Amino acid sequence: MKIALFDFDETLVEENSLGFLFKHFLGKTPLPLQLLPLLLKPSTYKQPVKTSIKTHFYKQSLNGKTSAEVFAAGESLFQKVTPIDEVVNMMTALHDSGIQVWIVTASPEQYIAGIVKQLGWPVERVIGTTILEKNGYFTGDIDSECQEQEKVRRLDAIFNDSSITFQVEQAFGNLPVDIPMLKMAKKRFYVLDSVVKPYEKS
Repeated sequence: MKIALFDFDETLVEENSLGFLFKHFLGKTPLPLQLLPLLLKPSTYKQPVKTSIKTHFYKQSLNGKTSAEVFAAGESLFQKVTPIDEVVNMMTALHDSGIQVWIVTASPEQYIAGIVKQLGWPVERVIGTTILEKNGYFTGDIDSECQEQEKVRRLDAIFNDSSITFQVEQAFGNLPVDIPMLKMAKKRFYVLDSVVKPYEKS
């Protein structure tokens, strides 16, 4: 089976859409103000600050939510993202030629699946960051963030568990974080400032 892989944020859409999800569940208080207590804790600096911030917002926004609620958030927030026409057109052309389109994203997969549904894109599968669940509710803790090399691990696990042989024809993403995924494809492209460019390094 021939497939094409697409990152989502800053590849198919201009924005990093994760902030929209956090704001949706956390209310109108600006996110920087909600960060102040976190930045005063010494434990925040025991790992990269960006990681501490993201972990904090995942916990605060998704704890106690259901998969259906996160999907519905994507459905309601789809108008906030700005599709990059050049990439979307390439995605549609690949689908029309018989190649399955998969999105592989660092954002929660239920959230992106909700956006994709409302946009009407011909996406066969969304693979994204998984949030741990307990008794049918998210804990807000990340199982593993689907980015960089983790995207390759997730895809390889799917390929190895299937009786179908997959061929990655094309892949689209950002540099440098998506280089591992791009290297899985015969043809590789990166998106910079909403412009698609070939990635030719080995």
